[in-house]
Amino acid sequence: MIDNQTAEMEILKQRKKVYYKKYLSNTDNVLLCNLKIFFKNF
Repeated sequence: MIDNQTAEMEILKQRKKVYYKKYLSNTDNVLLCNLKIFFKNF
């Protein structure tokens, strides 16, 4: 279960990088993605 969570967090980190590249001009989308990642980590 811990391994699965770690893998999921790594995927989220990779997605976060993609989101920043794709939606750098779209602040709302970046903030929304950051909030989702933040709450998933806690």
